[in-house]
Amino acid sequence: MQLRPFQERALKILGAQSAHLICQSPTGSGKSLIFEKMAQKPGNKMLLVTPLIALGLQQEKKLKSLGLKVSFRSGPPSENTSVWIVSPETLFRGAFLSAARILKRWRPDLLVVDECHCFWDWGESFRPEFFWIPSLVTKFEISHSLWLTATLSLDAKERLRAVLPEPLFEIGGFELPKHLSLRVLNVPLEARESFLRRWLEKRATTRGLVFVNTRRQAHELYDQLVSWGLIPEVYFSRLSAEERKNFSLRIERVQPDVLIATSAFGMGMDYDFLDWVLFWQPSFSMTDLAQRLGRVARKGQAGVAVILWSQDDFRLLEWSVGRSKKRQRDLWDLHQWFQAVAKGQDAAKGLTDYYRATQEKA
Repeated sequence: MQLRPFQERALKILGAQSAHLICQSPTGSGKSLIFEKMAQKPGNKMLLVTPLIALGLQQEKKLKSLGLKVSFRSGPPSENTSVWIVSPETLFRGAFLSAARILKRWRPDLLVVDECHCFWDWGESFRPEFFWIPSLVTKFEISHSLWLTATLSLDAKERLRAVLPEPLFEIGGFELPKHLSLRVLNVPLEARESFLRRWLEKRATTRGLVFVNTRRQAHELYDQLVSWGLIPEVYFSRLSAEERKNFSLRIERVQPDVLIATSAFGMGMDYDFLDWVLFWQPSFSMTDLAQRLGRVARKGQAGVAVILWSQDDFRLLEWSVGRSKKRQRDLWDLHQWFQAVAKGQDAAKGLTDYYRATQEKA
């Protein structure tokens, strides 16, 4: 397989005696190939921090197919383990002393943080362990680290710059999938069920993904789709480990008509049978929006994305963010984008400009 220029550059940087790299590249562009190549180097030991169990299962399957010894849910790594896949909570919650002893004994050469925007987006209050990940580099004298994402805001980038040691490198930038058609439609809440039914009737031979913001909405929509004679699947953040594993097995065995998911499905999940994505309502931030869009058109095939919204959505979202200044700012940026699109701005260009502006400020 011929490497893309950003992959070659990343591998060259990480080939130095010591280096820390922030790599931002579009969804489906092959960011994971960088750490797969690094893991295959003889004697290398890689600590891979992943935000989602389902994503970890995909990574485990791929790395094992390369002939690597991988430890994920089977317990701590042994001396000949090449890759240890863990969640931030495994490293920093009650078992931290145990994890610290393991890391001191195992001594990883490379720390990889997949979907590293979670460090900032989730670290404030949702999953605070993400905030502590950079401390692993200095605490355990890890000579190389790789921070991967398709979406990284200026705030997150500046925070990483402040806590990661030198030499620190940055490559890449934000791009939407090249073959993705994006539409933003103002549809009242009470009209969305009929809109969805018409949408599905027009795309009876395709499969896609409907994003909702809560588990309750996911279950209600699941029941509605079943009543229409469709075969849906549901994915949300509080599925048990066994439920996530069964979900992955079912998806591989029988591709459903429609996936219904919360934002937990919006990062790294790689299913190339998805032709379209529909947002039942706006997400919570520009980053969350861009991550969800990245679930389709991943392999170069054409994809369609439709986002439904109304002012009533933002009244509900404003209530949900509470007093968090960061979440209020994220919601403000998102609302400004919707307002600009309503006035005629191209949706894809507006989203791209948002991220490019943060890169130029940097």
